[in-house]
Amino acid sequence: MDKRLKSILKRVQRPARYVGGEINCPPINTEVRVRFCLCYPDLYEVGMKSASLKILYHLINDRKGYNCERCFAPYTDMEQELKNAEMQLFSLESRTPLAGFNVLAFCFEDQLCYVNFLSMLKLAGLPLASKLRGEDMPLVYGFGSCMANVEPLAEFLDFAIIGDIELVTTKVIDTIMKSRLSKLSKAETLKELSKVEGVYIPSFVKVEFKKDKLSKLEGKLVKRQIVRDLDRTYFPTKLLVPNESTGEDEAFVEMARGCGRGCRFCQMGYFDRPVRERRVQNLVSQATSQIISSGSGGLKIDSPEPSDYKNLDSLIKFIDPMCGERNSKFILTNNRNHALQGHIVNMRRPHTVELSLEAGSQKLRDVINKQVSYDDIYSIFKASFKKGVTNVRLSFMIGLPSETAVDLMAICELAMTCKELYKKYRQTTRPLSIVITTNTFIPMPFTPLQWCGYIGQKEAKKRQDFLQSAFDKLGIKYYHDDPQLSEAKAILARGDRRLCRMLALAMDKGVRYLGGEGINTDEYDLAMYALGIDKDWYTGKKGVKDLLAWDLIDSLVGKEYLAREYAKSQKGETTLDCSHGCSGCELSKMGVCQYGGH
Repeated sequence: MDKRLKSILKRVQRPARYVGGEINCPPINTEVRVRFCLCYPDLYEVGMKSASLKILYHLINDRKGYNCERCFAPYTDMEQELKNAEMQLFSLESRTPLAGFNVLAFCFEDQLCYVNFLSMLKLAGLPLASKLRGEDMPLVYGFGSCMANVEPLAEFLDFAIIGDIELVTTKVIDTIMKSRLSKLSKAETLKELSKVEGVYIPSFVKVEFKKDKLSKLEGKLVKRQIVRDLDRTYFPTKLLVPNESTGEDEAFVEMARGCGRGCRFCQMGYFDRPVRERRVQNLVSQATSQIISSGSGGLKIDSPEPSDYKNLDSLIKFIDPMCGERNSKFILTNNRNHALQGHIVNMRRPHTVELSLEAGSQKLRDVINKQVSYDDIYSIFKASFKKGVTNVRLSFMIGLPSETAVDLMAICELAMTCKELYKKYRQTTRPLSIVITTNTFIPMPFTPLQWCGYIGQKEAKKRQDFLQSAFDKLGIKYYHDDPQLSEAKAILARGDRRLCRMLALAMDKGVRYLGGEGINTDEYDLAMYALGIDKDWYTGKKGVKDLLAWDLIDSLVGKEYLAREYAKSQKGETTLDCSHGCSGCELSKMGVCQYGGH
């Protein structure tokens, strides 16, 4: 290890973030033709929880002739130490400066981390703008859920992968390798990459604005890529054992992708369609291999909605004794946070029931197509309390379309109902603990509510204060998101390439978002003001016929379908779950939807 680095690690918090060498770390061959570094624009302990990062890291390293290293955003103390020592940001495995790689792949799962991405490029000694990076500098691309809208990063990325990463990544690396062997220029390499399905190249897109409004968007329509059969796609049998606790250090298997419930606010519910499930025997095999190789004391079974898995009883029948033999616990995680049903429990907090109801009133739940009735809620409370549950955690959204004070009061009424039911059905003398969390609704691309407006941080704060006052009187703990951060995310989620300069200015002013720690979003406002950018254009309501920054991405769920769902939301009409019949989102035409034609 470099003497300067040894000295630096003695002066920073949690130095294990920067040393690598974890258990199950594969041998790295630095003599390969394409040197690939997988980058995560957040702290080590955050990035090591990412499912996409876990899959892609092992997928590349398990391929003969390839290797993949990693780099995470340094904390502010490490960033300053690197600057003071005039050292460039480096990979964990071989401590190679990022500028020494051929490809840098950034995983984007939170828009607030865009500034961290720019900071990492700067620490690597690379120009931020892709057009300024020379032939001897790496290609920089993005993937992950945020790439539903690439445009806020258009000036910085050479290209982006849209959709499931497994098949596209190998095609991308093969294309880059062939281009290097043929000694093609970057421009010629990008032209070859444009032929790969699922690759979006911002520099090939022509954009025009008139009076602060997007008026022209010309380029190739890029189709989201879907792994049709999860059982036939790659999944790692070994995982790295992190040097730093991430809070989620269990072995990990992916039970399913996609959700057909159709909650109108949820990007995952539309951009990850259709529902695809892994077979029980594959899940058991993957889980067994990972637990044996890592010695993990737990197994996380990941899914958008565990209770929708067709063979859940059979899976638990095999997983439970397997984990018992190895003194491990299994945890069924719920990416969409629906109520867990029946015997599905939270193994971390067995005396806790967690419900994500999103709205307090039935009217609003119909607007967002959250098909949970009052009877469902009461039944869950009653059954939970009879089983000895003493902790209730409820989460809601504020700022939903057509929300009124009556809808906010309905959240308080549900909390009071919960207290009353506990008194009636309690099985213990312990007092009931209720924790309520609210997040502010953000209209996301490729959802039926993408055309709605964001209420703004002042109005969000007003509604949070209203609820805080009510819950203080009821003796209920209440947590909420930061209105400034929500507004920043709302702007970036539906942003266009004019925001690139705003992000660069904010990054230069020291704005960072690391480990969920708040950032000074005032710098965003100052940058937009300096650049003459109208913030209200990004937070305001859109017309269904308006040109949107992400219109050159084909999610495979028809825009007309989203518009119909938007119209139904305005009438308070609901749409049945896909499992109850095809609702016409157009995926069935591709033959990839198991519910198509029902």
